[in-house]
Amino acid sequence: YTEDVRIATREQERLQTQIFHLLGLHTGHSWQEIEQYFLRDKYMDALQAKKYGIVDEVVGNSEEVVQLHSALPIVRFSGKIGENN
Repeated sequence: YTEDVRIATREQERLQTQIFHLLGLHTGHSWQEIEQYFLRDKYMDALQAKKYGIVDEVVGNSEEVVQLHSALPIVRFSGKIGENN
C-alpha cells in the first residue's frame, strides 16, 4: 500500500510539473513562476485570468463580468442548514 502511495505521489508531481511547463509556455511566465504562483489554491475572475494569460479572451460584455476583490467581506453563515433562526 505504501509503495502505491509513493508511485501515485510521484506521478502527480510529474503531471503537475508538466502542467506548469505548458502553462508557462502559453502564458509567457516561466514554469518556476507558475509553480510559485500556484503553491496554494488561486481563484481568479475572467479578467484576472486574461491578464495572467490563462485565457485568450473573455466572451461577452466584460463590463458584466463579476470581478473578485480581496477587500470584499467574507459572508459567513451561522447555525445549521434547515434551522429556522
